[in-house]
Amino acid sequence: MLDRPPGESGEGAGRAAPYIGRPLPRFEDERLIAGKGRFTDDFRLPDECHAVFVRSPVPSARIVRVSSAEALLRTGVLAVLTGADYVAVGGGPIGHFADPADAHDHTRRAFRSFPDTVSIDIPHLPMPVERVRYLGEPVAMVVAETAALAQDAAELVEVEYEELPHVLAAERAEEPGAPRVEESLKDNLVVHAHFGDHDATARALADSALVVDQRFVNQRVANAQMEPRSAIVGFDPATRIYSMIAGSQGAARQRDMLAAALGVANDQVEVVCPDVGGGFGPRTNLAPEQPMLAVAARIVGRPVRWTSTRSEAFLTDYQGRDLVIRARMGFASDGRITAYACDIVGNVGAYTVSFVPMANSFRIMTSVYVVPHAAVTIHGALTNTAPTGPYRGAGRPEAHLAIERTLDIAARRLGMDRVEIRRRNIVRRAQLPYTSPMGLTYDSGDFAANMERALEAADWTGFGARRAAAEARGKFAGIGLANYVEAPVGMAHERIEIAVEAEGRVRVVTGTQSTGQGHETSFAQVVADLLGVKPHQVALVSGDTRLVRSGGGTHSDRSMRLGGKLLVESAGKIVEKARLILATRLGCAAGDVSFSDGLFRAEGSNESFDVFEVARLASADATLPDSLCGGLSASATFTGRLPAYPTGAAVCEVGVDPETGLVEVTRYTSIDDVGQPINPLILHGQVHGGIVQGVGQALMEQMVHDGSGQLATGSFMDYAMVRADHMPNFTVALMEDPTRGNPLRVKGGGESGITPALAATMNAVVDALARFGIEHVDMPAMPARVRALIAAALGAPHGLNHALGRNHG
Repeated sequence: MLDRPPGESGEGAGRAAPYIGRPLPRFEDERLIAGKGRFTDDFRLPDECHAVFVRSPVPSARIVRVSSAEALLRTGVLAVLTGADYVAVGGGPIGHFADPADAHDHTRRAFRSFPDTVSIDIPHLPMPVERVRYLGEPVAMVVAETAALAQDAAELVEVEYEELPHVLAAERAEEPGAPRVEESLKDNLVVHAHFGDHDATARALADSALVVDQRFVNQRVANAQMEPRSAIVGFDPATRIYSMIAGSQGAARQRDMLAAALGVANDQVEVVCPDVGGGFGPRTNLAPEQPMLAVAARIVGRPVRWTSTRSEAFLTDYQGRDLVIRARMGFASDGRITAYACDIVGNVGAYTVSFVPMANSFRIMTSVYVVPHAAVTIHGALTNTAPTGPYRGAGRPEAHLAIERTLDIAARRLGMDRVEIRRRNIVRRAQLPYTSPMGLTYDSGDFAANMERALEAADWTGFGARRAAAEARGKFAGIGLANYVEAPVGMAHERIEIAVEAEGRVRVVTGTQSTGQGHETSFAQVVADLLGVKPHQVALVSGDTRLVRSGGGTHSDRSMRLGGKLLVESAGKIVEKARLILATRLGCAAGDVSFSDGLFRAEGSNESFDVFEVARLASADATLPDSLCGGLSASATFTGRLPAYPTGAAVCEVGVDPETGLVEVTRYTSIDDVGQPINPLILHGQVHGGIVQGVGQALMEQMVHDGSGQLATGSFMDYAMVRADHMPNFTVALMEDPTRGNPLRVKGGGESGITPALAATMNAVVDALARFGIEHVDMPAMPARVRALIAAALGAPHGLNHALGRNHG
């Protein structure tokens, strides 16, 4: 980790050992590790009842009839509700804001604001009235005194379906004659867009010495958070206020979306988001069960709770990835890139929840490389599958898989070293600010130095010896490299309130939401430096719309990037107000009051005050003018874009057992420039988690449906997840090439680990198999796939062991 540049610590951070940059253990871990965390299902409300959902057993069908008569006869059953009941009481579709705000101008949309584009929102009723569009879609809700009674009664609800043709794959959904998911549309296309100079790109590709044309499939994955989705909703008939407790990635957004779906004003909905057992993107959007619980609470007059089973989660959680990129990259004979064209096809699922992955993919498609000409075509298609949404990285890992794998393929075809081809094409620091063909302007980032540091830390030059040692053990070793850069965006609004309390506490109210990122610690470290207090004197308040007026929640590396800017602004207002208060008390000018090392001092006075003493003066000194009375507090709001470009490089080593096809990650190195590290320990944890998620997708995770649309990977018995003993110790380090885009120089670290992980891992896998002439391996590189590729390459009619020359007696 590089030292922070001198002179940029800011007022209030001038103590000899600032808290910013310290690897403090997370404060919240004391509570969580001791089992004192409070997650949604830990809450109990007086007189609450329970809901269970009846779900579609087929991916596409017309609802002929729903009969609840027998279920309603069961003792303890309070109600059975359908989509028609929801609509009858004024419920409307969930507004997902699928087409996100543009990466540059937040007042525009990423797709529909541009000419010659298609961007269509499909109304998403929480429960359909006439037709089911995906396996597991809820068609009825049973409310009963207990969860067991509700489950028993749900089995008595009779639903008659008229099955319809279905389509599961996005590329198939694009074909003429494919079954239509939404009957009001002429086809399944809900996103169609073009960016870049297609004519110039086509000419450059035609003139290239080499064109690599490769299709990259990012398979659908489950989010698999530790905490299944859960919600409790109550309704107060006197105030007409709905109150929801539910884990999410931002309480204010959940409030706004729930209010809109219910057709009420925002102030008629209160949302409390307690501790959250995993976010990763999908918990940004409102889930269809939540508005139904609200309606049920209003109808039965009692709070209604629901907690998803793990089976329901596999079926119905918003899912990740499912995006295909066909990449065509041109090269000169010396390995320099001449042009890059991509066709991106995203599987949206049955409803338009989010187009974010497609938007992020095309923006970052050229990564850290000089690409003279680039163009992209984007298609988003409806299918009869659970809706997809952002999943950690949200389009960026997909884009980096394509470009980094393409570079490796080109290097082998040109007979070049894989590192050298990157050195010849990487954007040099002297070229900054550099504007990519897709319009991103990188203001900072020493991309070449990051790569060289990663190669050194991974001992790239020593790999030959490790490969030979692996072969002596009967394994084939491979090594892979991937550079990356991100362009985090997210919701373009945030708010921070800070109040210095006379009792000795600083209260910070934020619209962001921790789902494991350690906000209670890192926000406290920043405030401690800005106001000269101790981190344990800072209390963070979030996840409660009764206290949080607005905010965008946590996603896309936005919390400290936006929140940190507002912490600095709010703290600055508090320091200025404190100066005015002391100037009035001491009879001097405010400019004569200094603030350093946590203390205010006035010239010519031997008195000094910390912020808590000033807060007591502001509360108790009747001689102060009205503008300075009433406490020491300030707030700040930001709406807009605050660009940042986290960047780095990763190196992965694998060993492949040629007899079984099993791929084992043996070493992994990640060098990351996330900006100024507020807490390196937390950042390393974020990188570790991202690596594991990326390796999991690369090697084993995959949602699989059979030909009838049934889910074959509906439990952890069938859906493979990375475990701790699958992973080696990681070598990670932080770099910083400072950005001046925000006062704390934050770029973001929540997605840095995962963004290059797919590419680095798959490059390593293919390197291990290159001896067989294998140039490409689709994800996940599961043993059966790898073994089949080796067998096919060897043409092994007598078995793989025979072809490999192995004799086990």
